[in-house]
Amino acid sequence: MTFRHFLTATLSLGFGLLFPAYGSFMAIESSGTEDDTQWLVYWLLYSLLQGFEKFAWPILQWIPLYGEVRVAVLIWLVLPQTKGATWMYETVVGPTFQLILKEAVKIPSIDRLLNQTDLSGGQGTGSSQGAGLEQRIQQTLQGAGSALQQSLRSIQGAQDPTKKRRAEARFNKDLAKIDNISSHHYKAF
Repeated sequence: MTFRHFLTATLSLGFGLLFPAYGSFMAIESSGTEDDTQWLVYWLLYSLLQGFEKFAWPILQWIPLYGEVRVAVLIWLVLPQTKGATWMYETVVGPTFQLILKEAVKIPSIDRLLNQTDLSGGQGTGSSQGAGLEQRIQQTLQGAGSALQQSLRSIQGAQDPTKKRRAEARFNKDLAKIDNISSHHYKAF
């Protein structure tokens, strides 16, 4: 292994995995959701890059300076100052996935799978399936509400300010998720 290969492998490890892992940890611990989105998008793009490299490696290994270009792309994707991952998702990956999903629904078997399978994996038809789905959503939201009430009680009883802030941040994230789920599912009914 040459020094150049060692250097690119080390930089790829640092900027491709270690720095994003630290950033993801900090995003989980923070109360905002903006950084969560940045890191989710980064990990999506990183997994797509890894998958592409697995299949294309016999060709990629012969491209001069591929390792260096890969490191530069990872740095661009990962740095919050450049917001490369967000830009790549919003301009390339997101629209491409939306187009693929839009076309996939046109395939009869996929359309049937998406419209006729209920949440338990069984087959449903017509309005009875919609009513069963709505009932499951109601039960899920009621259970989530009970869990949030219990979480709120534990926040109120916490003595340590750091633990209290973390619990409040988790509570707010969970509340936002439940709100997002309920508003998304009830649009369908």
